[in-house]
Amino acid sequence: MTDKEQKMIFSENLNRYIKRSGKQQKEIAADIDVAPTTFGNWCTGLAMPKYGTIRKLAEYFNCNVSDLSDKPTPNNAKDEAEIKEALALYQLYKQANPQIQSAVEVLLRPVQSDT
Repeated sequence: MTDKEQKMIFSENLNRYIKRSGKQQKEIAADIDVAPTTFGNWCTGLAMPKYGTIRKLAEYFNCNVSDLSDKPTPNNAKDEAEIKEALALYQLYKQANPQIQSAVEVLLRPVQSDT
């Protein structure tokens, strides 16, 4: 794999996690203490961070380093679809009236065991 291809794979993965987080690039850059222009270069595939920074990003997004640096696999695509579905359900929950939200919360509570 060429350096350019690796940068583009990283860029695509990073942008997917940024979108998933709902945050702005500059906000994440500040959170991990890098210049917004540097972060922007990673997002466009012009540059790629060092391994230690990729590890910091993986911790930030609560994912594996390979989720940012490797080409997505079919399992990742399935995970992505499940995450999109969960986010859509969460948005519906947030838009629902308080009575509906309470009913959903009751349904999602863990069942208490007598054992």
